[in-house]
Amino acid sequence: MDINCWIRTSFIILFLTTLSIPVAGHADIYAGQIDTNFGTGGIVDVHIPLNHNDERHDREDVRVFDVKQDVNGNFFITGIVAHGNRGGPLWSWNTAYLAKLTPMGGLDATFGNGGVVYLQEHDANQGEHPRMAIQSNGKIIVAYGVSGENNGLGFMRLARYNSNGQRDETFLGEEALSDSIWQSLEDSPRNGQLVISRIDDILALNDDKVAILTDGRIFQLNENGSLDNAFGEGGYAFLNMDASSDGRIIPFEANGVGKILVL
Repeated sequence: MDINCWIRTSFIILFLTTLSIPVAGHADIYAGQIDTNFGTGGIVDVHIPLNHNDERHDREDVRVFDVKQDVNGNFFITGIVAHGNRGGPLWSWNTAYLAKLTPMGGLDATFGNGGVVYLQEHDANQGEHPRMAIQSNGKIIVAYGVSGENNGLGFMRLARYNSNGQRDETFLGEEALSDSIWQSLEDSPRNGQLVISRIDDILALNDDKVAILTDGRIFQLNENGSLDNAFGEGGYAFLNMDASSDGRIIPFEANGVGKILVL
């Protein structure tokens, strides 16, 4: 049983994950008391529905990696559902998801399928460590790693969703990671996508540009997902730190002027 805690401006969200049901608690950070107006007595059980009908998948574990709140008070949750088969490995594959909760903690039925969208088209992909950011227009950008393809190498996928859970086809997403990046980074392209080992965080800037931190690099995209060539060297910058360390890199926007502080 794992407890993950995220602290935001005026509240704490606790997600207590056990099997397939995360439990959320809402508290006032100053008073230290549970907000009983949230859910039932300050607690809400969130059930992430299955995305398949195969009876062999008899074991599942829901994990939360990121939580954000929009200007209307809605909560967005992204994470993975780890699937297991009878007689097989404990967890056979992971599927990344995005869920929307109302300000009172219930799944928003107007979003996706009953409040949840799955970010992958088929179960063969392994969703890894998804992160998200909410732009000023209310659209949600999700970045997540994929493994289990390309001879086991991982790569990053980007997607943007409208407030109703529909994928925004105007966002370039993974296509923004062009061959020019590969040549600059002296990497080899894998089906046109950026090979990574992890995603540390994703940040929506004031002008709705997007900064992505991964493996000691910052990539900056324009609002539509194209590379911002004015940033760093053709849209990316290296961080002068050990990208292989276990410490998570956490960015945030400093002083409201579009600068990025990395911890």
